[in-house]
Amino acid sequence: MSKFKIIKRNPHQFKKQILEFWEKYLPGTPANRLDWMGKNPAGAAIWLFAIEQKTGKLAGIISLLPKKLFLDNKIIRAGILGDFMLHPEYRAFGPALDLLKAAIALQGQGKFDFLYTIPNLKSKKIAERAGFKSVGQLYTLMRPQETVFWLEKYMSPVAAKVLQWPAMLAVK
Repeated sequence: MSKFKIIKRNPHQFKKQILEFWEKYLPGTPANRLDWMGKNPAGAAIWLFAIEQKTGKLAGIISLLPKKLFLDNKIIRAGILGDFMLHPEYRAFGPALDLLKAAIALQGQGKFDFLYTIPNLKSKKIAERAGFKSVGQLYTLMRPQETVFWLEKYMSPVAAKVLQWPAMLAVK
């Protein structure tokens, strides 16, 4: 029996913990991203939480963000695995594999046609162990509509506001 219970919950029940995890493990993630993920046009993000059964402590989190892709003029329901975060205490013998398998089970329930993730070097091996395979390279091209979000990652909000218009002219 696993030491962890994996639960699917509304993220606002764990909002404080999600924001703390983002601050510690994904620095620079804006707090308003949580609301944005709930308003995703392809569907609200699904959040899974790993709770240590003995203590009730939050050990890890993963999200699945729905995305509609098109292939041969057909809509394909993809799920992007993200926000994969584990408390350091649980990284060696923790719920990482359980969280990934719970996410994969959602695909098996027909919620997604396929799942994909863009793992960092530390999580690549565990993703492969859960059944993910490298099938190619993903290229992302973008042109921001607003630059202030990116500028705020590297400077104060006031400086970002001042520099947003010159930055927008530079990317056009």
